Amino acid sequence: MTIRADAELKFLRKYLFIAFACIAFGLYCLLDGIVLAPKKMPRSEAYAELEQNVADKTEKSKRWQEIIKERGWENGIPEKNPKQLREYIVWQYVMASGCALVSFPLIIFYVRTKGTWIEGDEEFRFNRENGQEKVGKKGYRKNLLSSRGYSQKIRDRRLQVPAKTDR
Repeated sequence: MTIRADAELKFLRKYLFIAFACIAFGLYCLLDGIVLAPKKMPRSEAYAELEQNVADKTEKSKRWQEIIKERGWENGIPEKNPKQLREYIVWQYVMASGCALVSFPLIIFYVRTKGTWIEGDEEFRFNRENGQEKVGKKGYRKNLLSSRGYSQKIRDRRLQVPAKTDR
């Protein structure tokens, strides 16, 4: 008797949704690190330069208001100094790469597992649309059909079974 268990798509979709969420967050991190944060750099550098050159607070405030009006920047003091902003940009890249490290294996797992099943009879078999692996009595896998670099001729030769002779 053969028992067959197909891969559950609801279970696999969870991995796919997690991967898409990681990809979306990683793309946001890249957007922030490549476009949004570098736009804040000139304003932050100008304020840092002003802080170094002007010691008086009232004069610094007046000069900063003039610089803002002159360059068309938004009102207020920058949230981060240039060093903090550079560190922030690096961390955006680190988070994006972390998201890629999580999401791509999940997508690969989804693609490789979709359409697979496990079938059990006298000898345990792991079946896939593109091939079949047999697990022998000692528990090792014998790859009977593989699509990884083997020509069709070699695969066909492996699957040929000698004819049984009647005695």
